[in-house]
Amino acid sequence: MINFATIKNAIFKPLLPVLKIQGPITSELTSKVARSLKNINPKRSKALAVVINSPGGSAAQSELICDKLKHFLYTFAEDIAASGGYYILCIGDKVYVDPSSIVGSIGVVAFTTFVKKAAEDQKVKIRNVASREDLLSYKFNPFREDISDGEKQMLHDMLKRTHQDFIDHVETHRSKKITLDQQKRNEVVYNADVFLGSKCVELGLADKLGNYESVLFREFPDAKIVNVTSKTTAEKYRDAFQTSTQFLKSEDNLLTMTPEQQIKELVSRYTESLKK
Repeated sequence: MINFATIKNAIFKPLLPVLKIQGPITSELTSKVARSLKNINPKRSKALAVVINSPGGSAAQSELICDKLKHFLYTFAEDIAASGGYYILCIGDKVYVDPSSIVGSIGVVAFTTFVKKAAEDQKVKIRNVASREDLLSYKFNPFREDISDGEKQMLHDMLKRTHQDFIDHVETHRSKKITLDQQKRNEVVYNADVFLGSKCVELGLADKLGNYESVLFREFPDAKIVNVTSKTTAEKYRDAFQTSTQFLKSEDNLLTMTPEQQIKELVSRYTESLKK
């Protein structure tokens, strides 16, 4: 006798989408996250797993990515979840890290570079023209001699405000779980230090040790784990090229196939890889 319930469960198996956030946090990465989230079937998804491997990046883009993650969240740190990477990691309803993950860096940094003398040494003539000399883009023009003490203070104040926003964000999501009192948090956690994953769990910056595959298989044994991460155009062509290269390096293929067959197979693999 046909068991329709079993067939239905097999066809409409609950899904556990996995979104991977990798590399520096930029507007391009935010767009990639937005495209990836469209691949999720909300009616069949039990939660969302976000796997992070990022040293950080734009504070604004980190916040924009967080705003897009509205599901019940499992967040996982791989090699590194620092600065903006931790900004995203800490919003998880359940936060996991690997014992050797590098996590934290709750701080803000900015760099200014001045190359006026180097340009002049190369006989490059520089003209700076602005409607007002207090414009931000003029103040940090790399072809100036340096910035003034007042401008340095302004930059410091901006970074201090952004750092406080970062702290407030962590407090919103981890305040009850961090094991240190407020003074110790400022001294140990909010000073931009990084920690290994095991230390993060001890401090309460993460909940448990674990990687996404083992945790999800354990907690959702009946769900199908699906990678919903979209690829950028550059990533698609890179992967297609790698697939083609691997095929060409295979001696078995070269020995058993005619040149015409090799070309046909190469084109097929390249085309299929671009569709993924």
